[in-house]
Amino acid sequence: MSLLTVTSERLGKGPNEDYAEAYNMAGKELKKIKKENDNLKTLQKKLRVQLGDKDRRLGKLNMVAIESQNKCKQLEEQTEVLQKKLNEREKQYLALTDECEKLKAQIDEVEQNLKEKDEKIDTLSKNLNDVFKELQNQNENTKKILSDNEQHKLEVAELKEGNQELKSMCTSICEELKAMKSGRKSFLHNYSYRPVAQWRTGWKATPKQPETPKNRKK
Repeated sequence: MSLLTVTSERLGKGPNEDYAEAYNMAGKELKKIKKENDNLKTLQKKLRVQLGDKDRRLGKLNMVAIESQNKCKQLEEQTEVLQKKLNEREKQYLALTDECEKLKAQIDEVEQNLKEKDEKIDTLSKNLNDVFKELQNQNENTKKILSDNEQHKLEVAELKEGNQELKSMCTSICEELKAMKSGRKSFLHNYSYRPVAQWRTGWKATPKQPETPKNRKK
């Protein structure tokens, strides 16, 4: 028994009417299915277009990914090279740091030595000033001594002059004594008292007066 017969029996209708109704329902269903099929085809076309676009985009993305991978490899290689350089620079930095510490220690030592030398220089400068003052005092004393020496020279010159006068006076007296011995009478008659030259020191030399009948000792 078909579905249309069962339906017609339930509804109390004849076979032709059932067939026509079923045909109409089937036609409507078919149109609906066709419409859905058309919609599905349209959707399929859209999806295929989208899929094509996505495939093209995926291809581009794959190319970009490959390029990115290549760049990543290059960057990794460059990173390794840079890391090696960085390690070398770090070693150089550590070596320079050690050298800087050594130089700093040497600079501190030199500064300490300079400080000590500055203190010694200050002490020597003070001592030099004291010596300079002492030399100035000695210079003043030397000038005074030289002045005294000049005065002494003048006094010695005066003494020499007085000595020369004394010698001349003694020579004159000796000559007079010789003349007295050679001719006493003539000498007593002609001799007149003559004062002796004075020294500049104030000492006076007075020759002994000749013996006469008036002052002769009895």
